[in-house]
Amino acid sequence: MSSFLEGKYHLKRDPFPTNVATAKDPMVGRDKEYAAWQRIIKRCKGETANSLNFIIGDYGLGKTLALYKIQEYVLEDAKMQSIFMRLLPEDKISRFGQMFIQRIFSRIDFSKLRFAKAAVKTLEEVLPDEALVMRKAAEGDPLAIQLLRGEGSLNKAEMASLGVRKKIGSTEAAIRYWLSYLILLKSVGIDTVVLLIDEVEYLFSQMKGLAGVSMVFNTLRELHDLSNMPQPVSLPASNVVFFFAVSDDGWRNINMIQKKERSQGGPMNAFLRRISPPTTLKRLTQEEALQLIQLRLSEQRTGPKPSKPLIPFTDSFVAFIYELSAGVPHLVVSYCHEILRKGLEENVPMLTKDYAKKVLREVGLYVES
Repeated sequence: MSSFLEGKYHLKRDPFPTNVATAKDPMVGRDKEYAAWQRIIKRCKGETANSLNFIIGDYGLGKTLALYKIQEYVLEDAKMQSIFMRLLPEDKISRFGQMFIQRIFSRIDFSKLRFAKAAVKTLEEVLPDEALVMRKAAEGDPLAIQLLRGEGSLNKAEMASLGVRKKIGSTEAAIRYWLSYLILLKSVGIDTVVLLIDEVEYLFSQMKGLAGVSMVFNTLRELHDLSNMPQPVSLPASNVVFFFAVSDDGWRNINMIQKKERSQGGPMNAFLRRISPPTTLKRLTQEEALQLIQLRLSEQRTGPKPSKPLIPFTDSFVAFIYELSAGVPHLVVSYCHEILRKGLEENVPMLTKDYAKKVLREVGLYVES
């Protein structure tokens, strides 16, 4: 099979894996959006104010990939830090703020940080526990890191060994630690943290009423407003640029809550007043779908370049796949994977529209109209 893959298809491996998106995947049809996200980051870098941004799109349109590409861009700048995380169906709304911040801490490699001693000393004067834990976490103390991440429960002896009295048991306490982190992070030259939050729609999976979810967004508003609040010390803090990826349904739920709160009152309106204009991901055009297929093929080519960049696919194949996928990038990739896999099994040299119909019909993905 591998010799046929290389000899006939001119490929090292399947260019269309259907597992989750990775940062290495090509992103097409998003040039304007990507440029806009870059402008947001450039504009916000090193400022005192924070920024809230939403990326909206149905399943398969590339929200996760968009976040990965933003993260790649941020990683090129040593004065910025990027943190990627997903919200989960099991995330508890009742303790969202505490959970959210501790999940952020779980994605930070504290061993790579060496906070400025002068900043730690100044912070100790007003937030002694927070300054101590942050300093010890950067020194690699496992108890300090465990406390910050909420991994298990420290007993009295461990708390005494760490040198602090209270655990992080509330959103208010977690915010103090988050602010302390941002202050100390600024002391080592990190101007901006870019938080990339995927699958925001999972907040609504446990929605038993509007109040709980609305309060989650109130917590996010509070985190956004942190830079505008009176600070415990005169030290500057890194600012935060939030990028939230949410499904169309999730965004509709957010707007539904906003409409209800117009008459009843609530925090959602205050939150939405603070966000930048959201980005809505569109379906690909046929030309963009063709570009996506060609890019994926080109990245896995082996030996001399084939005479036609679409080999082993034909032009009619691409037109058919585009029509069937309705321009959803994930579906384009999935259909190409399924047909390429079957073509390898059956040693089919060229994958045509008719062959694609046959394969997809056999697996229940296509019904002739």
